[in-house]
Amino acid sequence: MVSPAPPALSHPQPKPSSGPKETKVNVNPNKSSPLDLQLPLGLLNAAQGSPMLVELKNGETLNGHLVNCDTWMNLTLKEVVQTSPEGDRFTKLAEVYVRGNNIKYLRVPDEIIEQAKEQQQQQQNQQGGGQRGRGQGHRGDGGRGDRGGRGQGRGGRGRGRGGRDRG
Repeated sequence: MVSPAPPALSHPQPKPSSGPKETKVNVNPNKSSPLDLQLPLGLLNAAQGSPMLVELKNGETLNGHLVNCDTWMNLTLKEVVQTSPEGDRFTKLAEVYVRGNNIKYLRVPDEIIEQAKEQQQQQQNQQGGGQRGRGQGHRGDGGRGDRGGRGQGRGGRGRGRGGRDRG
């Protein structure tokens, strides 16, 4: 007995694209564009003292004034209203510490974003424009740093035996 062939599966064929999509990105750091990079910590530092909404990963929301933030995005808020994930319970708290890894997202007023952009541009102007890239340090040795390796004399860096006289 011969079994019938399985029905052919119809997969949608990808449509040919009309060409690559292009996004214009401003490469010159001296000219501002709407795609400028806004770093989160710079934004948070500019937002200190202003009201903000913090939503946590567990669904709770916190509305309060930002007192402090650190490099791990841990926040301290004052005059906080905490809302439950369901939105049915509200708690007023004097001060709250939020660990950064629990934050889902932050909402800050638009004027704070503009203020942070101005602060970043002022810092760039004070630094003289560009930042130093890799291998251009302040050591006065061509920017290469201490390269390590063997054969650098007594007590030098390296992983061999010896290097120091023991007695």
